[in-house]
Order: sequence, then structure tokens, then C-alpha cells
Amino acid sequence: MKFVAAFVVVVFLLASVVAIDIENQEAETIAVDNHDQSPGATVLSPKSAPSSTNRLATNGYASFYGQFPHHAEFYNHVAGNGLFYGSLITANYVLTGAYSLYIHFVNNNFDGGSVVLGSQNRGTEIREQRINFTASGINLHPFYEYGSNLYDIATVRLEHGATLNQYVQPIRLPSLSDSRNYDLMEGATFARLYDGSQRYVRNKVMTNIDCNLEHPFLMIYAQHICTDSYIGATNGYASFYGQFPHHAEIYNDLAGDGMCYGSLITANYVLTGAYSLYIHFVNNNFDGGSVVLGSQNRGTEIREQKISFTASGINLHPFYEYGSNLYDIATVRLEHGATLNQYVQPIRLPSLSDSRNYDLMEGATFARLYDGSQRYVRNKVMTNIDCNLEHPFLMIYAQHICTDSYIGGAFCHRNSGAALTIEDERGRVQIGITRWMNQCDYNYPNIHVRVSTFRDWISANSDYINGTFVVLSCVAIFAIGVIAAHDDAGESQMRATEVFNLNLSALLKDREPRIEESNRLSTDGYAAFPGQFPYHARVYITSASDTSTSISAGSLITANYILTSAFSLYVKLKNNIGVHGYTILGSPYENDAARQQRINFNEAGIKIHPLYADSGLYNIGTIRVVAIDVVNQEDEKIAVHNHDQSRGAKVLSPKSAPSSTNRLATNGYVSFNGQFPHHAEIYNDLIIDGMCYGSLITPNYVLTTAYWLFFYFIKNHYKGGFVVLGSPNLGTELREQKISFSGSTINIHPSYEYGSILYDIATVRLGHAATLNQYVQPIRLPSLSDARNYDLMEGATFARLNDGSQRYVRNKVMTNTDCNLEHPLHNMYAQHICTDSYIGGAFCHRGDGAALIIEDEKGRVQIGITRWMNDVLLNDSTSSVSSLNLSALSNDTEPRLEESNRLSTDGYAAFPGQFPYHARLNITSASSYVTSNTGGSLITANYILTTASSLYTRLRYEIGVHGYTILGSPYEEDAARQQRINFNEAGIAIHPLHADSGLYNIGTIRLEHPAILDQYVYPIRLPSLSDARTYDMMEGTSPGAIEGGQLRYSRNQVMSNADCIREHPTVLVYAQHICTDTFIGGAFCLRELSAALVVEDEKGPIQIGITTRDYGCSSNNPTLFTRVSDFRDWISMNSDYVFNF
Repeated sequence: MKFVAAFVVVVFLLASVVAIDIENQEAETIAVDNHDQSPGATVLSPKSAPSSTNRLATNGYASFYGQFPHHAEFYNHVAGNGLFYGSLITANYVLTGAYSLYIHFVNNNFDGGSVVLGSQNRGTEIREQRINFTASGINLHPFYEYGSNLYDIATVRLEHGATLNQYVQPIRLPSLSDSRNYDLMEGATFARLYDGSQRYVRNKVMTNIDCNLEHPFLMIYAQHICTDSYIGATNGYASFYGQFPHHAEIYNDLAGDGMCYGSLITANYVLTGAYSLYIHFVNNNFDGGSVVLGSQNRGTEIREQKISFTASGINLHPFYEYGSNLYDIATVRLEHGATLNQYVQPIRLPSLSDSRNYDLMEGATFARLYDGSQRYVRNKVMTNIDCNLEHPFLMIYAQHICTDSYIGGAFCHRNSGAALTIEDERGRVQIGITRWMNQCDYNYPNIHVRVSTFRDWISANSDYINGTFVVLSCVAIFAIGVIAAHDDAGESQMRATEVFNLNLSALLKDREPRIEESNRLSTDGYAAFPGQFPYHARVYITSASDTSTSISAGSLITANYILTSAFSLYVKLKNNIGVHGYTILGSPYENDAARQQRINFNEAGIKIHPLYADSGLYNIGTIRVVAIDVVNQEDEKIAVHNHDQSRGAKVLSPKSAPSSTNRLATNGYVSFNGQFPHHAEIYNDLIIDGMCYGSLITPNYVLTTAYWLFFYFIKNHYKGGFVVLGSPNLGTELREQKISFSGSTINIHPSYEYGSILYDIATVRLGHAATLNQYVQPIRLPSLSDARNYDLMEGATFARLNDGSQRYVRNKVMTNTDCNLEHPLHNMYAQHICTDSYIGGAFCHRGDGAALIIEDEKGRVQIGITRWMNDVLLNDSTSSVSSLNLSALSNDTEPRLEESNRLSTDGYAAFPGQFPYHARLNITSASSYVTSNTGGSLITANYILTTASSLYTRLRYEIGVHGYTILGSPYEEDAARQQRINFNEAGIAIHPLHADSGLYNIGTIRLEHPAILDQYVYPIRLPSLSDARTYDMMEGTSPGAIEGGQLRYSRNQVMSNADCIREHPTVLVYAQHICTDTFIGGAFCLRELSAALVVEDEKGPIQIGITTRDYGCSSNNPTLFTRVSDFRDWISMNSDYVFNF
């Protein structure tokens, strides 16, 4: 046994260096390492196991983007390939082992290397950050000796700080007060395979005593920590509060004890297996039972919700037969909706477009021990083929899904009906219902009902709708805190080889530099990172009578006051006149103008305790700050953000820029009737002009800001007002609905204080319900399960101009971190959400209370309420305040492809069905093996509209030109929605006057067979014969290239040709061209040639241009398109498109 254990350790350690991958080796069925002590148990070796001789060998699980953002990979400048791994612990430091650093940088005298962060598949992603380091930045533990397993720890200082976002984040280390030994907890670690994919595995943490007993050749010390490679029979891991909020326990009224488990899929329904329900309610005729939700330790918590159900609320699958393992699925309707909170939440089910089989992914399931504690275990999902090979007596069908007891452990308490869940980038999703439990006497596969097979049946027998859920009873969701897991009470029956790691908590005392060598306790402390101490203030004090400056510290306790000591102020006040100074806030670095705020104070704002007399008592003081002065910013006008080098346009500093000098200033776009039917305008009875805006959220209620309602109805005691709905042009339409309200029906958030930007939210109950129609409709709000922070999505908001027209603009949603960095006047909190004036334009008429909305597959959803409007004097972030935003702050920042250009953008990710006309063209020929890619648009079921330039060279110099188009999905790989249709040279037509110039750049392609039209594939409308519009100042949308497997798009304002001619430095613009403005919408880095330019009017989207020329995102030149309306006759003759008059 010791020999076998040693072998497993060698395989694991070498895998991190040579990346052994024998996943596809054939393996005969043999009995090996049979640690299952029960008689007659056999251990089968599946064909897919990475090692044919070790049933426990695994390549781990493929991680998803951002799952382990602390993971780091080390390279040296000579070898080139990856050497070893580490973890980002601050933006500037990586923690790793000393062994490999010693070999490469100390022993071999390499000068430096690089660390790669944020990488999922090596070298293929724009998410990666590669940061150099030098040998001088390496710190090995001073007690480390080469070849020893003691003090094997090191840090590496990066040459510059990492950019923190959702893919790159430091990992938390054990606090000084954390005295846990972590025994029996679940530990995860990482590696990379030969194919470049990042993998991870989870193992149980062992006690060091067990590790010493089982390890064949290494001594384990207190500074080590071990994990167990076997995890045979196991009681699983203790879950923490709120870890699995969907978990449900089902009881009958007579037995009292739990019958089975299930999962909450909506507030009203539980999904479970049919087996136990059949026994108790069908076979034994029990009248009802109850479901317990939110329970961690049975019967001991106030978090529990116990909700009754009756036999009539049980829905068994009609094909289920007692004792069969087919159609073993049921739903239970609760007598009333569950109260949703951090401990009780529905689980997401596979969407209709989710075609994954989940093979080799990590599945988690649950049970409860006899002591009442909830436990869970994770096992690898098996292929159904392997499951059939290994299971000794059950047939596995397509409606089943299996997990592997060897990879994760044989769970001793797996229970019928419990959810099998996996995790992806969007969170948890239930993929199975536990059906067949072998407990831990055997290592057979565990069989679950495959949920995706029964999506239609679930929808028909619950209120779960197309991957969403209907919430009928809910409360606000609180932020879920991460609570440490408890030690496992169960003991593993079998032990095996372990991987030992350094115990970080044991070495914390060794990681800081010492100032005073004679004092073992002396330390320089730790380097702070940005945002770690946002309240910290550095205080600089001088006076009119003494020019010397003293430096002290303090803490920001409100936006206006610093708390400090009296000592730091007393001497200056006592001996000098005109005491004054300034404080520096916002950055741990001495020179960091981007984050710092410099705020002045004077003697009148200084208070010290009256009993302080230069003693150690009453040593406290406050300083009132009086004026903001951003560090290093001069008072005179200066040109900043001048990213358009081609034409010398200036974007002036925030202090001085009038609207006439701000190139980003815009009046937005004119909305058409019914475009934004939720938009509301609020008036009071005395002032005929509008007070503010809002949004209709039900027929009876309008959501808005608290500020103006407080001013008029609380402060000035106005008695009532009215709301106008359905009007894009004020007072001129029959569509308008004017509904009164009284002051008593206004609900302002109880924590709101007048003038504050916090809790600035209110509702107004209308005097009677609005009449809903195409011009008046409520807006959807984020569901309780919507945990998105909406960062980098496209947000739209509204206002009304002085001429009475309703206008809108779209801007990119920013991260709160970026917003805090860029906003000169306000601090942003978790209840705020911001949009970026640089990507979309600085809206001159943004209105208080107006909705900020985004759009997804289900339609529009309101994510914010406009609060702070900078008009056009500033290009700072526009802050929209919303108590509906439940997402925590994120450091996710957009990967700018052109760092020198503040307007550069990767656009927005498209969702399925958003651009059903978009076509991706792949063109080749019989005389060339090269394939070119371009865009196009479906104009009928048979024809694609594209540019001539994408086809001209092929047709002129090659023979047998042909290719195919991909329609129907914004994702690169999406067989369920995509349609691939061939075309050949006979079906290609280009304008006869095109000669590889910028003129007459238009072509059509006839498909070999018609496209099948559905919600994902549908032709675009072209301008009618009577449409004489120029489309100037309208909002143009253009799909771009696929990036990260998903289609991107951007929106820019259509320019007049006269403006385009003035601003374009290199290209002649003719009447057959149409241009868009990079300054209003952004410089799109992923624009695709030949893609459609589309505007929208009351009849829907209409294609007005074809992308002809693009300049990337390094400059801000206008984008040039072929004007479709100039070629209507030619299109009619070269396609089957019929133009309407």
C-alpha cells in the first residue's frame, strides 16, 4: 500500500511540470486499489480515466472565466513556457513556492521573467495580463534550503500593479486571528494541461497526524497542510448558512421525519423525485405535508421556513411507474409563496438554449446527517456511456445523468430528490435530481434524473417560465456573506496519498521585513492597496505666521469632516495665526493623481477638545474641509483627454469646458411613439412645468427619485400633482394619459435626507390605474435572482428638450470602481450605478428621476434612476441611483484595446435574437485554400446584402468562388440556433461600377436554399421608395466581430455628410456614403466590414448602410458606410427584395 501511495504522489507532482494527459488511453476492466471493504465490490476502470492503472486519477475540471481570478502563472524570459504557478495576493505581489524560483532565478541567474494573470486558455485571450518582474523583486524565505520541503515559500514583486477586474483579483489570506487548522474542509487547487486549459480539483483537507501516517517518504510539520487524494466513503462537507439556498426538505404530516429532498425552483414550487412522493401520497393516501426551506441544522434556526402543501398540489410525471428509474420527477405546489432572502432562493434550471451534456463538469449534491447538519459533496459528472459500463445492475438512459464516486468520494448520506447542481459563469444551475443512492458501501456511479430532458414538463407543472421564475411573494435580498465551513464530523473509512502544501497561517509571522534586527517583533507593517483604507487622510498643516508644514493623519468620518488628534493641531493654534492646510484622500501611494483628492481647510474649521492641554487626555479634534482641489490640477484652462490627434479637437478640463467646446456633447436621439412606453413625467398642481421624470412599474405606481418629491411635497407642502404617460411630444397627442395623485400617496425612502445622494428613491401611487396599450406599458425591474452588476452593458435614459420633444441617449454602464476614480464631486456606493459619458456621449438634457434601462433576451429592464446630471460641462460619469441594484461593487473593467484613446470600446455583447438579420460570411475558392471572413445582412430568405470589396478580388483573380454564411446566433458555437447555408459563384453579384474603390461598394449573394425564418433568423427591412430621410442625428447600430465567442455591437450617431467631410482627414465622402460619429457612441474596436448599419423607427429596424471603411479604435475618425437608399434599384435587380412605396 505504501508503494501505491508513493506512486500517486509522484504522478500529481510531476503533472504540474510535464502536464501528463493520457485521458484517451484504453483501459481494461481490472480491480485496483479496492479500498471498498464490502464483500464482492468491484472497481471498474472506465475508458475515459486519465490513468489506466489508477481509478482515482483525474485531469480535474475545466474552470470558467473568472472562477479563480487569483491564479498566476510564472514564465522566465529564456524558457518561454510556463514554469510554475502562484497566487495574486495584492495588486503588486504574487505568492508562490521557493523551489522553482530558486532553480531558475537564483541557481541559474536568470535576470527576470513574467507573470500571466487572468488566463483561461493560455495565450488566446484579451483578458490576460502579462506583467514582468526582475530577479531583485524575488523574496525567498531566508530559511529555505534547496531541496528541502521546509520554508518553501516566496513572494514576487511585479514591475507594476495588476489591473483588477472580474478576471484578476487578489486572494484573501488567513487573518492573524484565524486559528483554524482547516481539517476536513474542502480545498481547491489548480494546474494547466498540455492543451492550455486551466484545470482544478477539490480534495478534503487532512489532519497533519493522518498525513504523517500515510505519506511514505516525507515528514509533515506544522507549516504544512495536506489534502487527501482518496476520499472514499465520506460524510461530505458541512455547508455554511446560505450556501445552498434552494435546498428543500419534504415531510409528511404523519411520519414527522423527512421523506426526501427537493429544490426550490420558484417561490411557489419545489422540484423533486417521484419515488418518495408516490409511496407516501399516492400509495398511502396521505393528505398533505410540509416543506422546510432555509435550514442549516434541522429545527434549530429562525431562518427556517416551514410551508405546508396538500396532496392536490403534487404533480407526478404521468409516465412514472412505482419502482422504475424512468420519469422519476415531480413538482410540489406550496400553499403560499416562500419568502425569498439570502437563505431561501430558487435555483436556476437549464435554459432552452442550453444544449450541454455537462460531462466531466463538477456536480454538487446534498443530504442531512443523523446529527441534523446539512452536508454536501462534489463529484465529477460522467458520460452516460461510462455510467452504463460501470453500473452493475441498472440501465442508464438519455433522461439520466451520472456522477463518479471515485472523483469526489462515495457520499454516505446522498438522498433521493436532492438537486445535482453545477456552476458556470452565471452561477449555479440544477442539472439533475438524485435518484439512485448507493450510500458508501459501494463505489458505483450515482444516478440522477436529467433536468434538461423535462424542461417542457416542468414548465407545464409549475410557474417556472423559460429559464426564469415568477415571484409572487418576496422580500428584499440581502448581500450574502461568506461564512467559514465547519469541520466535518464524519471520518473517512479509507486514507491514501496526499498533496502537501504550506500552511500560510503558520508562516504569517515570517513574511514582513524587519527594521530593528535586535527586536524580533519589529516590523514595517504591510503595504496597503488602493481602496483598502478609503477613509484614511494625510493632513498637512501650516500657518500665515510660520511657513513650516507639519504632517499628521486622520480619518474621513463624513464627506465634510476629518477626525484627528488635538495634539497635531494644538501647537500650531497656540503659537501661530492663520492656521490652514489641506488633506490628501483616496490613495495609498504618494503620487497618484488619478485617485487622490486634495481638500483645503482653514482655522475656522478646526476644533480641538476644550479640556486638551498638550497632555495625553482629551486628545481629539475635527477638521471641516472647505473646497475640493484635485491634486496637480491647475486652475487655468487646460486641454485633457485630447484623444483625437488627427484633427486637433480639444476636450477641455471639467473646470472650464462650456458645451460649445465639448466634442462629446449631444442632445441625444428623438424617440418615436411607443419606443419607451414606461416613461413618465411628474408635475405639481402649481407649477405647469415638469418637476422630474419617472417610470411606470405597474398600472398604479410610478418609480422616481426622492429629491424633487421631497422638495415640493414635504418641504413646500404642495398637496398634489399629476403624471403624464404615453407622450413623446408634450401636450400634442391623443396618446397622452394625464393621471392625478395626492401628496399622501407619495412614498419616500425612510432613510433619505434632503440633498443627499443616498436612498434617493420614491414611488407615487396614481389616483387611478393607467390604461395599458402600446404607448403606455410598465417597465420590468430586476428579478430577485438577477445578481448582475450590469457593468459594461448598454444603458439608455431619457429627458425632454425645451421644444417639447422626448430624447434619449445610450451610454455604457461603468464599474463603480471606475466611476469613483473618474467622478470629481461624489463618492459612489453600492446603491449607485454609473454610465460613461465617453461611450455614448455627454447628454445635455438628462433628467432627474428618469429610468436607466438595459436590454436582454427577455426585453427591457430598469436598473437605475437618474440622479446626478453633469450636462455637458463635464465628461465625468453620470450617476444613476437605484436601491434596486443589489449587486456588490465589482472591479471589472473593460479591456481597452487602445489605451491611448478614452473613446475606444469593445462595444456590447449581443444576445440571441437581437440581430436576426446579421450574417457571417466565409468565402473561399477552388484555386485558393485561403478563407476570408466578412459580414452581411439577410434581406430576404434567399439573399445576403454585403459589400463589393469583400468579393471583388476573389472574383477577379480566382476561379470557383464559393462559401457559406452563418445565420441565427451571436455565439460562435451555437448549433441549436445557427443555420449554415452554402453559396457559389453563380449566386454572387457586385455592382458593375465598383473597381476596388470606395465607390459603388455593394454586392448581393444568393443562398443555395432559403433560410428558415424564426426569432433568430429574420430579414432586415430596407428603406422604402418614398423614404427621403438622410437619417442625420439618428441612432445607428452596427454589429461587429465575434470576440470571446460572442458577437459585439456598437451604436453611434449618424452624421450629416457635410460634417463628415469636414472631420474626415483622409477620405472623400460622396452622396452614396453615410457616416457615423465616433464621439457619440465610441470608437468601436471590433467593427466588421460589410455589416449592416441600422436605425429604428415606429415600424422597427431598417438598414440604411453597409460598413465600408473602419479605422479601428486608435483614432476617432468618422466611420464610413455605403448608403443603401442610393442603390434601391440595383438591389431590386440583383435580389428578390421588393421595395414598398
